[in-house]
Formats: sequence, C-alpha cells, structure tokens
Amino acid sequence: MKRTIFKTSEFATQRAALKFLATSLKLTIQRNELDGFAEACFNDNSLDELIEGLKMRAADETDCKNWGITPTQWRSSLEEALENRLFFALEAIEEE
Repeated sequence: MKRTIFKTSEFATQRAALKFLATSLKLTIQRNELDGFAEACFNDNSLDELIEGLKMRAADETDCKNWGITPTQWRSSLEEALENRLFFALEAIEEE
C-alpha cells in the first residue's frame, strides 16, 4: 500500500510541476500540429533549450533569416514546440 501511495504522490508532484511551468510561461499544455520552424524546434531542442529561447529578449536573427519568419513567428513557434513538449511529458507521466 505504501508503494502505491508514494507512486501516486510522485506523479501528482510531477503533474503539478509541469502545470506550474506552463502557467509561469503563460502557455497551455496542448498538442499542436507542428510544421516548419515549430516542428524543427520540437525535434531539435530539449525542454530546457526551448525555455531558454523564450527567455531571450529578442528572436534569433539567424533563425528568422534562415526560415524566412518574423520575430513574432519565431516566438510563436517556440511556444508551440514547448506546449507539445509539455503535453508529451504529461502524457508520459499519466501512462506510468
């Protein structure tokens, strides 16, 4: 019985941490249909790298130039990729 209680509380803590992270970044944990730069961000960056990108004061000029996107599109793509990362992290916790 103790093992089940520990496992449940551990999952609840992990879920709460993911939801807190999303709230603090003003994101919604959701699955997005990614394409273009957002898909590349999701595939090529870790959760921490995406968060660091959102903390940047300005969009990466090289990314914007290479992808032909605006700074607003750059930030939106990072947000979508991060929302997906959080969605799949939450899904993985709930499946265990």
